[in-house]
Amino acid sequence: MLVIMLCACSFISYSQRTIKGTITDESGKVITAAGIYFPSLLSGTETDTSGNFQITIPGQQQVTMQVSHVGYKTILVPVAGEEVINVKLEVSMMEVQEIVITAPEAKLTENHPYSIQVYSREMLQNTGGLTLMSQLAYQPGVDRISTGIGIGKPVIRGNSFNRIVLQAMGTRIENQQWDDRHDLGISEAGIDRVEVVQGAAALMYGADALGGALIFVDEKPAMQGKSEGDVSLGYNLNNRGIKFEFGYKHTYTNGLFYIARVATNLDASYQQGGDAPEGSQIGKYAANSKFIDGTGKATLGISKSWGTSRINYSYYKQLIGIVELEPDSIVESEHEQQVWEVEAPYQDVTTHILSWQNSLNVKKGKINLDIAYQLNDRLEYEPLNNGIKKAKYESIGLKLNVFTYDIKWISNPSKKAGLIVGSQGMTQQNRNHGKISLVPDADVSNFAAYITGRYDLEKWNFLVGVRSDLREITIQKRIPEGQAFYFPSSDANMTYSPVTGSAGLAWHPVKTITVKLNVASGFSAPNYAELGTYGRHEGAYRFEIGNPDLDMEQNVEADAGISYDQPGFSLHAEGYYNAISNYIYLQNSGTFMDSLPVYNYLQDDAVLSGGAAGFIIHPVKMPFIELSSDFSYTRGAREDFDLPYIPAPKIVTTLSFKSNKKILLRQPFVSLTMSNYLEQTHVAPYELATDDYMLLDLMLGGNFNIGNKVCSLRLFATNILDEGYYSHLSLVKNIEVKDMGRNIGFHLSMPF
Repeated sequence: MLVIMLCACSFISYSQRTIKGTITDESGKVITAAGIYFPSLLSGTETDTSGNFQITIPGQQQVTMQVSHVGYKTILVPVAGEEVINVKLEVSMMEVQEIVITAPEAKLTENHPYSIQVYSREMLQNTGGLTLMSQLAYQPGVDRISTGIGIGKPVIRGNSFNRIVLQAMGTRIENQQWDDRHDLGISEAGIDRVEVVQGAAALMYGADALGGALIFVDEKPAMQGKSEGDVSLGYNLNNRGIKFEFGYKHTYTNGLFYIARVATNLDASYQQGGDAPEGSQIGKYAANSKFIDGTGKATLGISKSWGTSRINYSYYKQLIGIVELEPDSIVESEHEQQVWEVEAPYQDVTTHILSWQNSLNVKKGKINLDIAYQLNDRLEYEPLNNGIKKAKYESIGLKLNVFTYDIKWISNPSKKAGLIVGSQGMTQQNRNHGKISLVPDADVSNFAAYITGRYDLEKWNFLVGVRSDLREITIQKRIPEGQAFYFPSSDANMTYSPVTGSAGLAWHPVKTITVKLNVASGFSAPNYAELGTYGRHEGAYRFEIGNPDLDMEQNVEADAGISYDQPGFSLHAEGYYNAISNYIYLQNSGTFMDSLPVYNYLQDDAVLSGGAAGFIIHPVKMPFIELSSDFSYTRGAREDFDLPYIPAPKIVTTLSFKSNKKILLRQPFVSLTMSNYLEQTHVAPYELATDDYMLLDLMLGGNFNIGNKVCSLRLFATNILDEGYYSHLSLVKNIEVKDMGRNIGFHLSMPF
């Protein structure tokens, strides 16, 4: 039905206009291949060899045009009927500064009062990380809880699990994120960039954004009237990993567009850093750390004078080995570690997402309406000890059905002052279908209303808002009466109704300086695992018991930051203080059940505080050199105890050399990254302290032509010194399994 509606719309008559112009730098030099993009129209083009562009867009309403090119500062240009627009770009050593699309109104990051960073996919891939979360973990304030390579859980300023909102394809993603051994669950295929919101962000991004949000933005449609395709292949030696991705998209001149993409990853067990354990039958391999995944994505959309509409579908299949040292879960030989066959224990996770995104123009603004459905089917298989090799059984099975909506009215963005009035809603249904029920069957609903106001001046950007939520959770009876212990004895219903708010400003006293101040509150309701879990927590070696009397977590966070940016040098620093009431945590009860220590969910007040600072040096007279360094630190504590999952302080420094001359490849580059992780001795009672360590990574590459198509090649070597180390947020360090050792590989991308 929705597809028919989109096709029918393509025949509706509409007004249109042609926008053209020339893009130069401040010296008058024309800029070739500068990106011209209209975010609200999902339409764009680029300049030709003379720096000229021309594009036909629907409607006569005012829109925002984004102009960007590597080596220049991205700018936003209001377009209100003009037919000729000539733009001069200012030189900047920063990467292309994308605007924040997923905020209610498109703005550059410097004009948002809260902390937000935008990382392009190319920037993340240049880290050499094998997964999306391992790439993000290089960035200040972002880390990952890991179980080998295949499982990575995001951490922002010490917050994780349900304290962070994940968003993709226009909707919040729900995928059983309460567990530390569940992966991010979002494929990197077709991702254009990632927006990282650090700090309480419930006002903008919904319930549970107590600590921040990760927003995954899909690729743009093809340029108007053109087809674009690409194929990429990657390989790395350490775990014999293969990456393959294929995409194709087309945009018609009448505004109709489609995108299709498939991808797969095949990864055997990885080899740990340092020497192999003495007497090991599998060498340096981390037993059963394999992971395999496959992705299929499709989008059909249209852009007209009345607005834009697009339908998205994503299928994501993951097979992830669970790293354990139990006798029945160790793959027997070194050869078996090198094959792409995941053996029990492993996770089998299938995720379907169907979303419908709409932006409709109205007389005094626009209305955005996003509706989505998700199905997350999570299975865990354990070895079956019946004497038959590779026999297994389904131990845990969880099906999570989720429906979400987000509707908001946004006033005319061209005015100095503006309002946003909106509502968000979500319903969840979690059902067990495995042999073991670690968490209860549960139903969750959340409905919210909010309003924000902004006021923009030449040197000031103000933003305030308030939000009200209603969260209801029903967990079903766990264990039948008559047994020695049952929990809870009947269905339990919980209701939470928090009010949150935010107020902040961005001040630009001079062109090169931005100062940000923001105070915001957020909340995170206890999830059904914390309320009603009862059972063995595989891999964590503990028996967990939930607490139906838990109250919701609420916080107040104050942020301050300053940045200085001019050609040749950039500097930034920010700090935060996050006071959380009713912080939920696990504590050892001192008793045992099923031969495991019993851990109970409790809560207390806690504080997370810290900051980050960094610089970039890119001499104007030596544009081929760039030196950047970032430091980030977080401390989390309650009363006399430290909080769990607090990352170690880190310093990430990169020295890069780039050239516009051809040296074997066009636009060749080489970069050396040194990551210093300090010791972490501030640990929760059940955590292990970790020592400091240093990692060296090398990346080099460039472009080359096949016909008139520009292809790219990147070679990488991570952990060059083969350092044997334990990341503090690694869960397998408890069983003395180290992180990945030296890894060498390549990534080749070819358009067609």
